[in-house]
Amino acid sequence: MRRAGLDHQDLTPLTRDEAPVRSMSAVTGTDAQPMHTDGAYWPRPPRYIALLCVEPGEASCPTVLWPLDLARLERDRPKILVAPHWVVHRGGHERFYSSVVESQSGAVRIRFDPLCMQLAAGGGQKEAQELLTNYSSRIEFESEKGWLLVIDNWRCLHARGKGADRALTRRLRRWSIGA
Repeated sequence: MRRAGLDHQDLTPLTRDEAPVRSMSAVTGTDAQPMHTDGAYWPRPPRYIALLCVEPGEASCPTVLWPLDLARLERDRPKILVAPHWVVHRGGHERFYSSVVESQSGAVRIRFDPLCMQLAAGGGQKEAQELLTNYSSRIEFESEKGWLLVIDNWRCLHARGKGADRALTRRLRRWSIGA
């Protein structure tokens, strides 16, 4: 939808059958989502994601964040995360190779989505997710109407937590900024 010149999308819990074919909800339904970068399948993922709580829903359904210790990650450089052997696909975009941790001109960026990225040799998502968990802390945010959360999509992974099946009226409005 377009309002005041800004593109946004309203996110509501959807069953696998209700969800758009290539969406994360088509795979997870109303279950918790895996940690991910929004737009990981784009050549340049959006820099920021803004989430406005329009309706929190009937029950708890937190937004989970994993802010990464990028200095330690860049120092240790785990091969599975820094090697450009990940095939990225989805969203009608051409496939391309990438790494999970990308460094350009001294800036570090994370790109991870286990549903649209896999090692060229296959798999790798579980090991990468475990490593990313070890290089991050976990924070859960409970939504309140009018609450606004801005996520640095290049430095922090996020996901919808458990409870969407009991919070079917939950609605977050999402803006992708710097896409």
